[in-house]
Amino acid sequence: MLKVPKLPTVLTSLAFGAVLLPAVGARAEKIGVASAVTPTVTGTPPGGQQRVLAVGLNVQRDERVITTEVGRAQLLFLDGTALTLGPNSKVVLDRFIYNPHQGKETLALNLTRGVLRLVGGKISKVNPIRVATPVATVGIRGGISIIFYE
Repeated sequence: MLKVPKLPTVLTSLAFGAVLLPAVGARAEKIGVASAVTPTVTGTPPGGQQRVLAVGLNVQRDERVITTEVGRAQLLFLDGTALTLGPNSKVVLDRFIYNPHQGKETLALNLTRGVLRLVGGKISKVNPIRVATPVATVGIRGGISIIFYE
């Protein structure tokens, strides 16, 4: 025998689900972590408020990271890629897909100011990491790269 819940239970469940669904859909996608920050570096996740990055804090896809004139940061991505930002840098973590079982790994950054050092992780062994600046796009496969744009 199929037991049908009473109407108030169904409406309560639907209302509860409607409240939860936007929060689940808007869940931040962790792509890495701030592994070193000195002294003040800010990050602005998509649709979020600007925050001060601290060691151990997650970074997200489409987050804008800005260092001050004395600021420096190192971000460690889930695939092992290390991104170091120098003073007065501004970068957007455009795209990050890492699923080694599907073979569709990609990492793309947009540097609009400053200097970055990229040590390639697992993604760069399979596909080039794309670093875009206002004047050029660089593809990095494996190894270590330093890019400066002023």
